[in-house]
Amino acid sequence: MKTSKSLFYLCFAWALMLCSCQEHIELEGSLLKGEIDEHPYAVFLEAMDVDEDGATSFSGHYLDLSSFSADTVPFNIFINKKTIRVQAEDAREQSSVKDRSLSMLNKNLRLSSFHYDDKKIEGKIGVGLFVPKVPFRFDICQVQPFVQYSNKRYRKPCYRVSVEKDVPYGHVKGYWDEIPEGEDKGFDLIRKLREVGEEQDLELTMDIYKPQHDALEHRPLIMMIHGGAFYLGAKDSPNYVKWCEHLSSLGYVVASINYRLGFKLNLSAIERSAYCAVQDAHAAMRFLVEERETYGIDTSMIFVGGSSAGAITSLNLAYMTEAYRPVTSFDDEERELPDLGPINKSGNRCKADFDIKGVVNMWGAVSNLEMFDEKKVPILSFHGDKDDIVPYKYDYPFKAVGAFKKTLFNKMYGSYNIQQRAEANRIPAELHTFKGWKHEPQVDKNDSINDNFYLIQDKMDIFFRDIVAPVKPAIVASKEEEGCYYVRPANAEFVSWEVEGGFVIEQNGNEIKVVWISNAPRRYLRVSGKLPYDYGFVERRNINLKKNG
Repeated sequence: MKTSKSLFYLCFAWALMLCSCQEHIELEGSLLKGEIDEHPYAVFLEAMDVDEDGATSFSGHYLDLSSFSADTVPFNIFINKKTIRVQAEDAREQSSVKDRSLSMLNKNLRLSSFHYDDKKIEGKIGVGLFVPKVPFRFDICQVQPFVQYSNKRYRKPCYRVSVEKDVPYGHVKGYWDEIPEGEDKGFDLIRKLREVGEEQDLELTMDIYKPQHDALEHRPLIMMIHGGAFYLGAKDSPNYVKWCEHLSSLGYVVASINYRLGFKLNLSAIERSAYCAVQDAHAAMRFLVEERETYGIDTSMIFVGGSSAGAITSLNLAYMTEAYRPVTSFDDEERELPDLGPINKSGNRCKADFDIKGVVNMWGAVSNLEMFDEKKVPILSFHGDKDDIVPYKYDYPFKAVGAFKKTLFNKMYGSYNIQQRAEANRIPAELHTFKGWKHEPQVDKNDSINDNFYLIQDKMDIFFRDIVAPVKPAIVASKEEEGCYYVRPANAEFVSWEVEGGFVIEQNGNEIKVVWISNAPRRYLRVSGKLPYDYGFVERRNINLKKNG
């Protein structure tokens, strides 16, 4: 015979009576889940009061857990010594089954057996000599408070940033490794042109930006490479300082590097200078990977990005292999030029391997497209379609030098061609074209940052974040079992659930099973947790019982 709602009142009331006398078991505000005659119930014990005579009263609701959804039923229980009285709101109307307990409502009852501890309440209750004893058991649920993890990391600036300047990462032969802004015009530039003769010993350095007071021990790394036609520029140029500080404030470790600059005015020397930049960038990345503990780097999530010459270097760092080295990087007996060596054998003795997860190309280009046939590193590109320094489409760079450009440069494939090749090879890629803009669209004619600067910054934020967390967190309803829900993706950690208008009857890892209260004014699930790389999330799903969640 099915146990009715009213039988629940009788059994649970006796358990309350005995437990109310034990100071170390606090039931007010508790949730209890259990069975009476093998029928599942949940109890929300909302309030408890003791009057001057020592009589105790409880009020709350209970819920039948045998179906996907049910109404909650309010109850009141009055206890005085060993006597108990139950008041059930509209009990006769709510109980569709006339059973042995219905007539006993609001009558005095006696307990047959009883046991309790701080985890459970169990026993049997008798309502008369000729009525079978009814077994019951309820577990006192430890309701965990909802923990909402911060979801600002990688989305909004949330850290102060510290900078360690001039960290050495390599030693090479070269002309120079920087021309800071303000030294790239007039006599300073002429002086540098005259210095192109004998190479000297250079110590290559980087500036490393880190988020302060960050609990995460190892963070994704972004390496930024400045532009300047492989002749000018520096790691601490104002635009790069702004980008590096911003990205680090989101929770990344960011490194801005100097590299070898300068070349003689011939095609071979210019190509060799570009290849040396790739070697230096590789040395810088190897250094950072080997020093991952020192700088708190997670080497499984590494990005690179740059503008102009820095973008060319970034693309080649992500995609170039020994098979695609420029011919001019090998020895040239006629010009008495030595072999520059493998990409990964210059600058330092670090031997660490690395795998780049994404590259930002700001008005860069490449010498061939075939290297995009072998890897699938995501690319985010920005380029002005009127760029006369680095071509937007297949063309010669530096149009301003006229016909002389053909003796100094080979044609290059710009961002438009890179995007086409990436799409053909199904490489995740996105191109933002600044229509009507020339080189460096992020600044105006006075070299002040403009709206394009912040558009680029916002797009970079999204690009890096989408790779760090490629699957957006979501609450998914099971198609196999009614009332079951889980978090996607499956690698979510520290998952915390909040249920409004329902009761969690099972939780296994990131999965829960809920019985919904059909007469609740609102029903929803909320979940918070973390994905790898400390990516916090908070998601909500409203529940419509007509649509089955």
